[in-house]
Amino acid sequence: MIVDISGTRLSWRTIDEWCHIVMIEGGKLRPSSEHYARLNALYRSLTITRIRHSRDMHGLQRAARLFDLGRTNPIPSFHGLTSVFTRAEMGTLLVELRNRHAALKSGRADFPRAKGPRLDPAHLTDEALERLIQSHPDLTVVERLREERQLRFA
Repeated sequence: MIVDISGTRLSWRTIDEWCHIVMIEGGKLRPSSEHYARLNALYRSLTITRIRHSRDMHGLQRAARLFDLGRTNPIPSFHGLTSVFTRAEMGTLLVELRNRHAALKSGRADFPRAKGPRLDPAHLTDEALERLIQSHPDLTVVERLREERQLRFA
């Protein structure tokens, strides 16, 4: 998917390309309102939706590094990310970048989470089952756990 940045001739396909363009354009010293508006549009073109649909692991990692460094340093050099994003926005994007990278790395991005009960006694190890029987505050859950233990020992 090609992302065209409105008001500019800039476009990017992957998050790695976005990082490359950010470093080049943001590193230019041009104190003009047009340049700042162009950078604002460029920086804001990376959205949470685009991060969630990305499969560019290197770009996700690079963008996460960029946002992590950009929280304390003016990155890129002259008109940094902090001049456009608030700390909360940068933190939100950083968390989303790291989560997406971890999901792609582990493979869970390709398979949706299996639906089911939050606590399924059949999937617990014997040690965890015993620990929950001894410590869980809800007696109905404890009864279900005891039934599972009886099934395993029978």
